[in-house]
Amino acid sequence: MKKHHLLAILFACFSGISLGQAPYLVNYQAVAHDATGALLTNQSVTVTFGIYRGSATGTLVWEEDHTLSTNDYGLFYTRIGAGSGTGAGSLGAFSSIGWGIDSYYLKTQIDAGSGPQDLGTVQFVSVPYALNAGSTGAINNQLVNSAGAVDGNILVFNGTSGAWEILPSSALFNAGAGIDITSGVITNTGDVDGSDDYITGFGLNATSDSVFIQDANGRYVIALSDINSPGVDADGDGWPVNLDLDDTDAAVTFHDADNDPANEYNVSFGLNAGSDSLVLTDNGGSLAVPLTAFSDGDWTVSGTDVYNTSGNIGIGTSTPGFPLELRATAQRGAYIEIDGFSSSSYQIGVSGIVTNAGGSGDNIGGTFNAIGGTGGNNIGLEGIASGGVGINYGIFAQASGGSLGNYAGYFNQGDVYIADHLGIGTTTPAAKLDVEGDVQIDGEYTYETIRTRYQQIPISALSMKKNPNSGGGSGFEFDSYVFGFFGESAYCYFTGGSGVDAVATAPVYLPDGAIVTNLEAKWYDLDASADVSLSLERVSWATINNEEMAIVNSSGSSTATSGMVIGSDSGITSATIDNNNYSYYVKMASIEGANCGISKIRITYTVTNAD
Repeated sequence: MKKHHLLAILFACFSGISLGQAPYLVNYQAVAHDATGALLTNQSVTVTFGIYRGSATGTLVWEEDHTLSTNDYGLFYTRIGAGSGTGAGSLGAFSSIGWGIDSYYLKTQIDAGSGPQDLGTVQFVSVPYALNAGSTGAINNQLVNSAGAVDGNILVFNGTSGAWEILPSSALFNAGAGIDITSGVITNTGDVDGSDDYITGFGLNATSDSVFIQDANGRYVIALSDINSPGVDADGDGWPVNLDLDDTDAAVTFHDADNDPANEYNVSFGLNAGSDSLVLTDNGGSLAVPLTAFSDGDWTVSGTDVYNTSGNIGIGTSTPGFPLELRATAQRGAYIEIDGFSSSSYQIGVSGIVTNAGGSGDNIGGTFNAIGGTGGNNIGLEGIASGGVGINYGIFAQASGGSLGNYAGYFNQGDVYIADHLGIGTTTPAAKLDVEGDVQIDGEYTYETIRTRYQQIPISALSMKKNPNSGGGSGFEFDSYVFGFFGESAYCYFTGGSGVDAVATAPVYLPDGAIVTNLEAKWYDLDASADVSLSLERVSWATINNEEMAIVNSSGSSTATSGMVIGSDSGITSATIDNNNYSYYVKMASIEGANCGISKIRITYTVTNAD
């Protein structure tokens, strides 16, 4: 490993140090060279400075990194305290180092690309201690802490003795009457017995018709008759003129204009809509206070109405941005209940209208948003209707007068869920979807699950394509009865012959996209050596080539006369119906034999799109 060393470490003094404005930086420069003595010129190096307290191996109080570049002479320059802290030291900043409380040591490491190299640890001698001027350590060569001060003490300098002294707390505060201040502690020197200040009893004395208050110093009695004693109303306004109670009184004296309490009772209190005032009435008369006296201009009172025609009203907010804005942390933001109104018209909990005759934007009667939540559902609008004797509408909507269209309901995003029946054109739907009228569908509609369907092809649909019977007396023939095969009323059979080739076909019409799963045929076969086949085939639109999808062959003998046999083929190839590119048919064929026939043809298929 190549090692790099510093040829010299040169410390320089602080620059620009002034009282109270020390820069908390130490100038540092050095020359870097390798183990052979060659200068490391124009090269990037990382220098790490660590400052230890007390000794070269003491407590690491600060560590920082510098990324530098040497010049043509291997020289680099930086300032300790301006690097990036590594977080390894006990202090959070270089400026937090207390230079005046201990000795400090500088450890230097340099990394020129092959790992950090320790260049040793040296003691700070003088320059950093200029930072100690930031907090005075002594005045007139007397150390500030020479008096043994602790947290909270105040020091004063004694010019006579030339020493620092702790200022006694008594010199800062003057004790008033009833207290003492010693060593910063305030003590009550007056009435130190608090037990005599407690009220130990309070009540009525029915015998003396008085109220009493009892404490440790005695009992104070107030005669109830004094409350109704005649007094003097100095200002003539009918109100009590004084209420006096002090330590020398044996009773409370309450002066009133008369000693008749009956005329003090309030007999009514309410609003007078005619005079727009608040009226207070007792036996002495009525006092009307105009409500306008309480108005500060925000509200206008007119009869039983109170209104504001300007500004916004905020409930739960001091900065409403709308004519009425309500904000609350509650289960319900607003509650309105309309009940007990007797009328043949509607009862409406909330009614609103929006008009914008001169505007080009949308008019929205109301918006309801349910946002967020950590549990449960969000419901933008909930409508519940129950009871009554008529029809209940959870939500009733109608739209009219729109030049571009009217939508009683418009759902821009999301699904629509209806638990019961949906009626279109009817108020009494009898199914999940009940439509009275025409339905127009633009697109496919599909089944939720795969549906199985069947198509039977009548025997009479078979058309002879190749039949030697036309001249030779053998081939396919149609009939409505076969002896001995019960319940079968129509059939196509092969009448016999040798070396003949008979073919009959019938078209098959299945919905596009259907998947064929089985081909079945009901046979009778009385010939052990000859069979008749039934196949499902398709013909390509592009090439006019036919392709066999499934085939069923009869199998019988001369003794198979007891009834029909069902043959089937479920191994369908190219099973998906593609009406765009293919046409489909069934084909019955035989090349020889006699007494072989077919009475039933059935195709099984599945669909997902409605057919």
